[in-house]
Amino acid sequence: MTGFGIPELDRQLDQLLESASKLTDMQARVAEIHGQGEAIDGKVLVETDNAGRLVKVELDPRVMRLPSTELAEAFLAAAQQASDDVARQSSELMNEFMPAQAPSIDKLLRTDYSGLRDDAAEAIKRISQSTNPIAELKEQLGRLTPGATPKPPTSDSTP
Repeated sequence: MTGFGIPELDRQLDQLLESASKLTDMQARVAEIHGQGEAIDGKVLVETDNAGRLVKVELDPRVMRLPSTELAEAFLAAAQQASDDVARQSSELMNEFMPAQAPSIDKLLRTDYSGLRDDAAEAIKRISQSTNPIAELKEQLGRLTPGATPKPPTSDSTP
């Protein structure tokens, strides 16, 4: 508990601190992700780090007898599998971090945020011009929280 004396603010800040802690954990786990891929029945093995950089290549000596074009295709196929493996692991980790009711990462990336700056400016203007800025702030925050209904201001929430 942070102890600002405003229960809703304390709760929100506690959630923010918990999320920051989870994010730090997630960053450490992302750094450990490695993808693996193979081709030609496991005779070409490739491993990549979380950024898709090759960190390991293993070639069975028998593949050296293959034509260079076939070996190159096998190497590319194994590298693509390793890259796909990193993407899959990263997605699983992100989904673990995100709350179940949160939109998917794909949906967030496709969302048009072009009006967000104007919306934020309007919200700040309304709060600054309000006779009860705390109540207005709660109303604005309520609009951002799906399913939330702003509570009417109480005597202890006035500035």
